[in-house]
Amino acid sequence: MSEAPDSGSGGPFDALCGGFKKPVPRNSSIPLIAQAYAAALYRENFFQRYTLGEVFVETEYRWVGTGNPLLDLALKHIVAEMRNYYAKTQENRALARQGTPAVKLKEGRYIRPDVLGLALDIPRRTLFCELLEISTIDQAKETITGDLVPKLAILRGPVKTLLEEALLRMNQQGSFPQTFDASGAPWIIPPSLIIVPLFPEAGTATASTRFRWLCFGPTYQYRPMPFAGIVSEPPDSPARGLLLYSYHEAGINEVAVPQEVFVKMRKWLADKQRAAIRLELLPLNSYTQYWQQNPDDLKRLVGYLAVGVAAVAVVALAVWLAPVIAGSAAALLSEIAVAASAEAMIAQGTAVAAALSTFLPQIMRTAQMAIGAAASLGGLQPVGGAY
Repeated sequence: MSEAPDSGSGGPFDALCGGFKKPVPRNSSIPLIAQAYAAALYRENFFQRYTLGEVFVETEYRWVGTGNPLLDLALKHIVAEMRNYYAKTQENRALARQGTPAVKLKEGRYIRPDVLGLALDIPRRTLFCELLEISTIDQAKETITGDLVPKLAILRGPVKTLLEEALLRMNQQGSFPQTFDASGAPWIIPPSLIIVPLFPEAGTATASTRFRWLCFGPTYQYRPMPFAGIVSEPPDSPARGLLLYSYHEAGINEVAVPQEVFVKMRKWLADKQRAAIRLELLPLNSYTQYWQQNPDDLKRLVGYLAVGVAAVAVVALAVWLAPVIAGSAAALLSEIAVAASAEAMIAQGTAVAAALSTFLPQIMRTAQMAIGAAASLGGLQPVGGAY
């Protein structure tokens, strides 16, 4: 067993993520899982703020209309203008340095935001557009300068100009929005939702030799951590609209996961489910009662938590509880976690986003409460806000 988790980047918010940071595996579906998870949560927040709107994800390879003629007009201009104005080839770069006019450079490819929110605010007569970019902490600066800044420049430049000209012509015939406002998305992922377990292949939970998870805690190195649902961030912050994650992986031999304890906890929760108790509303004292009635299990888990792997405990328990809480959706969560190709993820885009946003918060909340009850009984302090 390692004496302490590998903190990886050494950033101030590593404790939130539980250590064991590793490079994102090449050619894996992990970036798409991170994008789908963040997009699904952002979509919920967006619709709480806007009644008339839609959220588009990059993996939706063909953006379609919303059914609202004004939003569709905005989308038409965004899709047409969101591109590199010249190809970033060595030849083109050399020509650009020589002062060659842009019209004589080879045109670049179309680009898409990771996530785009588009809404109509009738009282303010404004079309609002929000940009969300998801990246790893190791690519944070490059994402700001290479994605957020140039994409917002396009939205605030040619898109705004052309769209507001079209709106002006329409306003001669009636009351229409007058302005287009683009910004980085103001939403910041809350601490309770930053850890995302990657589930093992369906049916192999108890035989799994490694635990894997994503953590969006690195976001707080560039953006403020929400406090009681309140975010204090300047509108002109260069990182506004940025979400950052890290990849983590720990083996059973490294952390001595008490598998038998988690298996028993899963059976106990399954029994509660059969008794028609809603898991997400199970009170904290019920978990306390479980640990009091199973002191040997409590002793094992407290010893496990004492070495500073609370986040791993939450991830591991979430893996074991997924079949009970998510039911058949647990199989989908397993499929996307082991998917090797982008095509496999994109093909299931809508189902993936729904499963991630619907079941992961519930699974994690249950695991966090169970671990938190054990830590409280064992006299341990919560580690890094993990529970």
